[in-house]
Amino acid sequence: MIAEHEKVRNMCIMEMLENVEFLGIFYYALTTYRNLCIISLQKGGTDMPTIRSSADLRNSYNEISTFCHTYSEPVFITKNGKGDLAVMSIEAYEQLIGRFELYGLIHEGMEDIAAGRTRLFSEAMADIRSKRTP
Repeated sequence: MIAEHEKVRNMCIMEMLENVEFLGIFYYALTTYRNLCIISLQKGGTDMPTIRSSADLRNSYNEISTFCHTYSEPVFITKNGKGDLAVMSIEAYEQLIGRFELYGLIHEGMEDIAAGRTRLFSEAMADIRSKRTP
């Protein structure tokens, strides 16, 4: 006999499967959470941001630089006890900017779909092929 909580869990799973959009969001949240847990474990089990003082930046630059390159995440620098800067490696910065550019392109594509500015894949490919120089 299935326990009552298992019945409720199975009903919730079936409802999620019926709603594909929710399932996509749920999968994204699970994946993001899993990735955060992996990062957290790699850092020694903490998921708190790394915060250092401006004096630490001045006196321990190499240590902070190594951390930023190792974990590809920013170190938050405080000045007089208040947030002042976010320091990150060039690689992490370029990755962040690339992600913003990608999100912008995806947003443009979604706007085109909503406005009906689409065409069949076969038509687009035929157009591309016709413009290629032999």
